Amino acid sequence: MFKKVFGLVSIVMLSFVIIACGDSGANDDETATPNPTRGIWDGDIFVSEYLGLEFELPSGWSKLDDDEIAEFIGVVFLDGAPEMGLEFPDEVLEALEGGQFHDMLAIHPFEGTNVQIIFERNAIAMLISEEEYLETVVEQFEEVSGLGMEFRDFEIASEPTTIGNYDWQLLSAVIELGPGIEMESHTFVSIQGPNIRVITITLGFGSDTLEDVISMFN
Repeated sequence: MFKKVFGLVSIVMLSFVIIACGDSGANDDETATPNPTRGIWDGDIFVSEYLGLEFELPSGWSKLDDDEIAEFIGVVFLDGAPEMGLEFPDEVLEALEGGQFHDMLAIHPFEGTNVQIIFERNAIAMLISEEEYLETVVEQFEEVSGLGMEFRDFEIASEPTTIGNYDWQLLSAVIELGPGIEMESHTFVSIQGPNIRVITITLGFGSDTLEDVISMFN
């Protein structure tokens, strides 16, 4: 059940990365900006030279490889989304196949708290700010509300948060799954040229705070 619920939130966020920016071809400015390079797991430490950060896997957490991410997403689409009345455009399903937009995914399997790093490369990103991107995310969350979960109490931070080598703009929200059942969604966005970098932190039913999870990054 945790996988379906928290995975579905992950899929919604992944679809925002694609839908919020639409389709666009490459141009000279776009090709001049290097593609993001994926990080690697060195034991229980995720290292991203591209983002200039490390993430140390806490005790009790699990890291997912590409095949496990693909399976994770597949379970959500086959079971979780239809049960909650959610449908996704074909282009989103095709783009997400195999989890190719994920750089990493780590999750506490019992509490549901998870961290994801997601990349998207799209020339439209060169025309928008992080704040404008997050405003689109809010609109998408509002559209999803009522389909098995309610997103509310949106807040875009007034100051950026530094993680690794970059400053990230933060959108926080409360996700209500039912009476008295809530979790928190925190979406960090950094845009460089056509590259949209997203870190999502979803706080489940454990005691970890946002500050606790951010401290797992070095």
